[in-house]
Amino acid sequence: DAVRVAGSSELGSAEAPPSQRRAAMMHKVACIMVPALKAAQPKSWMGIRPTFPDGLPVVGKLHGHEGLFGAFGHSHYGFMMAPKTGRLIADLISGRPSNLDLSAFSSMRFR
Repeated sequence: DAVRVAGSSELGSAEAPPSQRRAAMMHKVACIMVPALKAAQPKSWMGIRPTFPDGLPVVGKLHGHEGLFGAFGHSHYGFMMAPKTGRLIADLISGRPSNLDLSAFSSMRFR
């Protein structure tokens, strides 16, 4: 009953509304690819993905919270980064040494 047209991202505040200009452009391109969509009444939707200013996620121990680990903020790369992030967190929790310096992913990097 429906077709989802996606593949775009906008960087802005969590309160910012989606760009209707971008939605209209995506609808126009979709209609070129699938002419039958011209008769459709498009509805736009936007999902928010957590992104830090430096583009890196938080991965590791959370300062000030003993036994709590973070693995979030992967932006649009969570699916791709999940296997390595899972391995890193498993190593940290079990006390195994990491093969990667995690300081760039520290929750304290913005202090």
